[in-house]
Amino acid sequence: MPVLPQHISVALQKAKDKASLEPFAEHSLVRILFEDLIQYDLYPSSVMYNSVCSAIVRTYPNLCDSVIVMKGKSSKLYVTWLDSLRTKFKSEHAKYSNDESVIAHKKFASKRIQSQLINDNQPVKITRLEVSNDSLEDSSSVEQHVILMLKEHCKYYPDTTIISDRMSRTYVSRRIFIKTNTTQVILQRFPCLTMEIELFEEAKRITGLDLKIKIMKFFQNRSDKILDICKSKLPSIKKTLFLQNVNILSNGTGASSNVDIEGQRISASLLLLPVVFGEDIDRFFSLNKNPQVSTPSITIRCAGEANVFNVDDAEVNAMLDGIVIAKSKTVLSALTSLVAAYWVCKIAFDAKLKKALDFVASHVCGVSSYITTPFSQRILIKLL
Repeated sequence: MPVLPQHISVALQKAKDKASLEPFAEHSLVRILFEDLIQYDLYPSSVMYNSVCSAIVRTYPNLCDSVIVMKGKSSKLYVTWLDSLRTKFKSEHAKYSNDESVIAHKKFASKRIQSQLINDNQPVKITRLEVSNDSLEDSSSVEQHVILMLKEHCKYYPDTTIISDRMSRTYVSRRIFIKTNTTQVILQRFPCLTMEIELFEEAKRITGLDLKIKIMKFFQNRSDKILDICKSKLPSIKKTLFLQNVNILSNGTGASSNVDIEGQRISASLLLLPVVFGEDIDRFFSLNKNPQVSTPSITIRCAGEANVFNVDDAEVNAMLDGIVIAKSKTVLSALTSLVAAYWVCKIAFDAKLKKALDFVASHVCGVSSYITTPFSQRILIKLL
C-alpha cells in the first residue's frame, strides 16, 4: 500500500463497512493506487492487481466485501476493489490511444509475444505516462489548495504534512501548468518546490524512485575510482578554467578544515562526474560565482578553495535560470536537486552534459526511459 494522505486514511478507518464508505475516499484510494501501479506497468498483471487489492482489505478489514459462495467456491474479499481498479485502468488506457505502448499492447496482445519484444536485442525506450486529468479535483478545488500552500509556505515553520498533502492533490494540474510556463512563474505559483524535501518528493511522484538514496548508494563505494579516472584525464584538459576547477575539487579533499574525508571524496566524485565523460564541468558546477547557464547547475560559495567541502563554511545551492531552487547542506543533496529539477521542470538534458546526465538517469537512478550507450556501459564496467 502506498502512503495515503491523512484525510483519506481517516475516512477509510471511520467507515463501518464498504457500503458506508464516502465516495470521495473510495475514488481517491483507487486513483492513488492507479498512480502507484502505473509507475511499474501500464498493463498490470493479475498478480499485481490481486496483491494490491488484498493489501487494501488487510490494512482496512472493515472494507472487506461480503463473501458469496457459488458452486462451492467463495468469492474474494476484495472483488469490488478489484473491479474498480481494473475499470480505472481501462478508462485511462482510452486516453492514451495514440501512445506507442498502448498501440503495441493492442497489436501484440499475447504475453508471449510481449516478452519477446522486451527481450529483443534492440534497446526499448519506455515513455513514462502521466495522468491527463484528475476527476476529483476541478479548477476551483485546485486553486483552494494552491492558496493554502502559499499561506503555509510563508510561515516561519510551515506544516510540511499539509504542504505534502496539497502538493499530492495538485500534482496533475501542476504537471500541465509546468509545460507552458517559465521557471519564475512556476515557482511563484508553487514556491514549495524550492523546499528540498518537496522537490525530492515531486521527483519521486514522477519517477517512483528515491533519487537521493539511489545516488548515495552508487557513489559511496565508487568515489575513489571516479577520482582516479579524473586525474588520468588532467593532461588532456585544454581549458584553463576547466582545469582549475578540476584541481580545486581534486585537492579539496583532506583539507585541514574538513573532518569527514570519505564524505569529501564522495562530494568531489559527484561534481567531477562530467570529467569522466569528457564533458564541460563549468556547465555543471560554479565556485564563488553565478552559473553561466540557464539549465540546472550547482553553485558553491566559500571563504577559500580549501574549504570547498567544509559543511560549516560552504554554501551549496542548486540553481535554474539564475534562481535558487534548493538550498542544500551537502553536495549530495544539491546533485539530487539538480537531477530532480530536470524531471520536475520538464527540461531536456543539457546537450553538453548529456552523457553524464544520461549515465546518472539510467545507471545510477535506474530510470528505464533512457537508452544506455556502449560508452556509458564501458564507464560503468570501470566503476564496478
